[in-house]
Amino acid sequence: MISGLLQAQGHRVRHAGHGLAALAEIATGRFDAALLDLDLPGMDGLALARHLRAQGFGGRLIAITARADAEAEPQAMAAGFGRFLRKPVTGAMLRDLLDEAAQPVG
Repeated sequence: MISGLLQAQGHRVRHAGHGLAALAEIATGRFDAALLDLDLPGMDGLALARHLRAQGFGGRLIAITARADAEAEPQAMAAGFGRFLRKPVTGAMLRDLLDEAAQPVG
């Protein structure tokens, strides 16, 4: 669903069904941002974010989750995410988030 919302806004999207597939995608391509679910199969989004940052991925990392616990957002930020969204996600939410993320810092 999120891929479709992004494509409708003109973004080029690559979908990876699990953490290891995401690592392979990022190793072989250039990405401005990665939207990661915190509950990916195999390697969760928190571990994936830490791994990506350790490998030098400098793009925007955006956490997306259905988790309702209070610890989800601080855990995501500590793992290297710069933005955090709870599901359900709308096209407008994604647009605003990516517009904000594209702004230069400072």
